[in-house]
Amino acid sequence: MLGSLLVTIGAVVVVIGSAMPWLRTGQRRRSSFEVFGLVDRLGFSPSGPIGWAVRLWPIVPLLVVLAAALAWLAGSWSLPVALVAVLYAGGTGVAVANVDGQHLIGIEDGPLVTALGASLLLLGAVVTAFATLRRRDHSRRSDPDPHRPRRHVRDR
Repeated sequence: MLGSLLVTIGAVVVVIGSAMPWLRTGQRRRSSFEVFGLVDRLGFSPSGPIGWAVRLWPIVPLLVVLAAALAWLAGSWSLPVALVAVLYAGGTGVAVANVDGQHLIGIEDGPLVTALGASLLLLGAVVTAFATLRRRDHSRRSDPDPHRPRRHVRDR
């Protein structure tokens, strides 16, 4: 349950962080959605993986909500979705937070908050997956089938 709670908190923090201001240009503060939408509309996003990453940024909330739902409903299945969300949202947040040349634009707190939320999400997904696998292993050992005949080991 602790892992699922951490995944949920991490998901909420990622969504909040992605909606917070990421960049400041003059007096205007822009969220990640505004920044990536602007980058795509102005044609700065190249074709290929980077272009797709920019265009698909709006699915980040869906990914983290899916990871949280899977943590509560399907345990270890949240880990693959959480890994994709963490690599995408967390990696982007870290990359933007560490941009050099901040004299033209200001980096706000959104990228850092998103990256921290992604870290919580990953930690929770790992704890959830470990707990689920451990629970399954324990239930196999401690709950033998009462209808199955038992074998006795004989001394030789």
